Amino acid sequence: MDNEHFSYNTNTIRANPSLTTLRTQRFWSLFFGVSLLALLVLRFVIEALFADSRSSSTNSIFYTYTVLLVLYAFALIMSFLQERYWRRIEKLRFAAAKGDRTLQADEQPVPDAFALSLPTTIRLQPSKWLILQMLGWTVVLVLLIAGAFNLFRNAFATFTATNFLSFLAFFVFIVALICGLFFVFILISQRQGIEITGQGLSVKSFGGHGKIKWNEARLFARYPTFGDRKSKRTITYELSSTTDIIRWTWIQRKSVLSSMEPAIPLAEYHQQMQALLSLIAAKTGLPLYDLTSNPD
Repeated sequence: MDNEHFSYNTNTIRANPSLTTLRTQRFWSLFFGVSLLALLVLRFVIEALFADSRSSSTNSIFYTYTVLLVLYAFALIMSFLQERYWRRIEKLRFAAAKGDRTLQADEQPVPDAFALSLPTTIRLQPSKWLILQMLGWTVVLVLLIAGAFNLFRNAFATFTATNFLSFLAFFVFIVALICGLFFVFILISQRQGIEITGQGLSVKSFGGHGKIKWNEARLFARYPTFGDRKSKRTITYELSSTTDIIRWTWIQRKSVLSSMEPAIPLAEYHQQMQALLSLIAAKTGLPLYDLTSNPD
């Protein structure tokens, strides 16, 4: 196989499907945000034309619409930032796949096909701080509901025990819903990990399950994790083929902000992750590309 054919064929990698998903999310966030704003303006126009004075129900509706608009604006901003992040990574991914040596990591893993006994699994588990995060979000929700109730109470003609019980039932339902979601998250998180076999690499994560055979890999790269580029508590690694992309996170240090942590002592975990890099280098023959050094 000549070099030209190798450059054209075997270095082709799959494009990141997240970019299409993010564009779709941004469109719908923008659509619903504009729709809410239009409905709010229409409501004020109707109130101005047909209402004698601004009622307390109008205040409650304004509050509700404002909260929803803030949430949609936040979703829109996050979608834009993620798309910008992945676009930069995507450009560097394809440059690396074409063999841009300037993107190769300064320190390459030492190839070692026996760095890990196969098969083996490197597992992650829910962080011990996750329960505190759950409690923190619950407290925030309580404060928001309490503030909303304080604003809405004038909308009741008479504040009765029935009204209070209705509010209490709604409050309990929301808190139970959040606790249930966290419980489901913990159950799903138990399956997160990296499975290494003699045939290839498999990654199970909260976002799904991916697998690549060693002989199909075309790109081996790392880059900063979105939302964690400054603190560098984690680093994202990627192995790609012409049809698949798998990513995993190397946790550099534990943090109260982390929802996941290694299932083994941190020092042993770092040894396993370093051994994994050496194994990948030996099995695939690919250099490690570092996509962190090129700013936006």
